[in-house]
Amino acid sequence: SHTLPVENLLNPETLRRLLWEPPEDTSVSGVADRLASLGARPWQVGLTAEALATVLAETVPTFVTDE
Repeated sequence: SHTLPVENLLNPETLRRLLWEPPEDTSVSGVADRLASLGARPWQVGLTAEALATVLAETVPTFVTDE
């Protein structure tokens, strides 16, 4: 558990960009890489990547084609 304010845990702009432009790979590793590319510090990635990967995996639509 931590006592950091949400805005210190992850920059709101970083979170917005992650959610509006999620990585194709929504695994923990894929989300961690995307967070790092958006400027999140390693400790921020460590505290948030797993939870965000879970949310993205459950909510990002998968497009199915009949090819």
